[in-house]
Amino acid sequence: MDGDKHGVNVIIVGQAELLLTSAGGGTRTHLTAVAETNGPKQAAVPEFVLQPEPAGRRPGLANYDHEALLLERWCPTTLCGRPWVVMIGGEGGSISPYGEDPEFAPSCKRCLALMDRLFPPPPIDPQLPLAARVVADVVTERGYAEIHGVPGDQQSELRRQVRSLIRRETGHPCQTLVHESTVYVVCEPIADRHRLEDQASAASAIGALLFGEEPVHQPDPQWRLFWSTWAAG
Repeated sequence: MDGDKHGVNVIIVGQAELLLTSAGGGTRTHLTAVAETNGPKQAAVPEFVLQPEPAGRRPGLANYDHEALLLERWCPTTLCGRPWVVMIGGEGGSISPYGEDPEFAPSCKRCLALMDRLFPPPPIDPQLPLAARVVADVVTERGYAEIHGVPGDQQSELRRQVRSLIRRETGHPCQTLVHESTVYVVCEPIADRHRLEDQASAASAIGALLFGEEPVHQPDPQWRLFWSTWAAG
């Protein structure tokens, strides 16, 4: 490659090289992977675009190494499955005939979601299996649990392990939800058994307030857990 010219506009995700591309008919910036060895391949820029007349309408092409642009090594579809037209300009400037700004990151939501899968998984915190075990035990007993302060990079694995434990030990599916750093787990078949008990406790507390009595202080319920309990250990 010419040392004074720019190469293709790519980002590196893990071990994957991804070309920023335009699928035409929209403003989204897509991602295109390197083609498999025996699969169909496409150049970053079609050869006809580099002919004198079309290239004259794209002055930014002069800043790029044409040999690199014409190398057929890219999948003919984007990560999200769309046929694409041409690479989007990067550090060498725009290669659009309309002078559109260069791009350095994808904007297609589907490509972004698929790109996330290419990152190596975060290491599992040593305390996570114990936390999952405790959460699963509480849900098995009560049908519901919530655990506060879970680090963002541990939430997916915690949810996966909890769902697996509960299904294996009860035969019931469960639902896991996340809000900020709190993971909520509910197993409806088990939770249904405790609803009358919970309603009676709530009615007792409301009655005490209505009659001017001091409601009985309730400690944190057993279904409210904290990640820091194990982190401190």
